[in-house]
Amino acid sequence: MSEFGRAKLSQIGDFISRIEVIYGDDKPYDTVNELTGGNADINGGHGGDYVWLKVHKATKPSELVSSIWTVHRESHIAGMSDLANGAGGMFRYLHMVHDMTVNKYVTDIALWRDGSHHDEVPHGWDGKTSDINDGRGGDFMYLVWKTKDYLGPMSD
Repeated sequence: MSEFGRAKLSQIGDFISRIEVIYGDDKPYDTVNELTGGNADINGGHGGDYVWLKVHKATKPSELVSSIWTVHRESHIAGMSDLANGAGGMFRYLHMVHDMTVNKYVTDIALWRDGSHHDEVPHGWDGKTSDINDGRGGDFMYLVWKTKDYLGPMSD
């Protein structure tokens, strides 16, 4: 088969495996930015701890993230990091889905902070969470992501 007839295998390190929640006063190096250059502190405008997100890349297929959603609860989930840490009110968490039956997986993420509610994803992005700030006022905030096909072995 010619070189043009074969699909190029994906590089596993192009894909996200997890998102770490970091608490600290200053934005750490290599953490997620806000889509329009705005404040990337998830608690910005709500008090509490400064909350930043750091992406970790996949090292094996079972780590590939197919989608991301938010959970808002009145009680803490043991072992999970609260996106609203120290701000009071609802606990807010990110949940990664690792569905190995799909073809597209998350490669890039950004925070999207805006004064308006949005049902659609911004141009050039493939998915978004529900409003992270739902129920606490202030800006609407979403985690948005890009995906691409993973062409490679599906087992570790």
